[in-house]
Amino acid sequence: MFYLLGSALSFAVLFLLIGVGTLLNLGLFRLTSRKLRGIDPSKLPDRLFLIHLAPFLVAFGIVLGFVLPAFLKLEPPSTREGLSRY
Repeated sequence: MFYLLGSALSFAVLFLLIGVGTLLNLGLFRLTSRKLRGIDPSKLPDRLFLIHLAPFLVAFGIVLGFVLPAFLKLEPPSTREGLSRY
C-alpha cells in the first residue's frame, strides 16, 4: 500500500505540474512567437521540440528531486489506520 500511495502521489503532482507548465509555456510562446520567426528554419523544429518538452522535464525533475524523497522520508511505511469504502 505504501508504494501504491507513493506512486499515486507522484503521478498526481506530475500531472498537476505538467498542466501548470503547459499553461505557462503557452503564454510564453505567445509572447515570444515573434522572435521565433527570425530563427533559421533548419533550427526551428529543434527549438519547438524543446519548448514543447520543457514542462514535462521540469515537472519530472521536481517530482524526482522533491516529492518522492519527501514522501519516502516523511511518510511512515506502515500505519494502523484502516481503509474504508467511504
